[in-house]
Amino acid sequence: MKDSEFLIQVDFDNLIFLERNWKIKSSIQGRLGMYVPLKEVLNFYVKNKNLKDFDLLNYYIPDIMDIQSLRKKDLVSLSNFNFLEKQNLLDALIKHKLRGRKIQIITLFVSDFIKQSILGKFDTKTKDFLEQIQWISYWDDYKNYEIQTNDFPRFIKYLYIQKKILRKGEENYILTPKYKIIYYYSTDLAVIHQLSQFLMENQHFFEYKNNSIISYFLYHQID
Repeated sequence: MKDSEFLIQVDFDNLIFLERNWKIKSSIQGRLGMYVPLKEVLNFYVKNKNLKDFDLLNYYIPDIMDIQSLRKKDLVSLSNFNFLEKQNLLDALIKHKLRGRKIQIITLFVSDFIKQSILGKFDTKTKDFLEQIQWISYWDDYKNYEIQTNDFPRFIKYLYIQKKILRKGEENYILTPKYKIIYYYSTDLAVIHQLSQFLMENQHFFEYKNNSIISYFLYHQID
């Protein structure tokens, strides 16, 4: 299998897009500083994102969270998942890059505020590396225009998995075109859990070693 058939995607959105993590910034939207449901923010974004010079952050502002901390005993109880400490992310990405694999950082939308807020969670060396990686706004491709809170970010598996009708009428799952293996690094354990559960329940639909999503939960370990 060629390394060009590998896609590496890093998802930091759980640091920003949480249910009780957004405040009103503009008085047009209500009382300044008041917390609002994530669904309200997302639907406002979807409704207005195509307007000229629209910037969500002129209306709402997120509180930036930290990468989730886990104790050793927590890791044991969650041993069915892959874990990667955030300080080891750089080494992992460098190894992928040396192999010539495609690397992307995916987020709801890309802005200087979002980028700098995320990058501020890392040491200087990691930050400099992440700044050079392609950042993509994946929400712009989402076709539903009325968003429920539980759609986000857990719908993310649909970025990677497509249904395809094969010969003899069998319905199989394939990864998104071009890539046969995707390494997915996330700060959201709920997404990792859902992807793992989905693949486990539907593994008979996938081709062995040809349709794989290898996910890692990014965390900070405490004693």
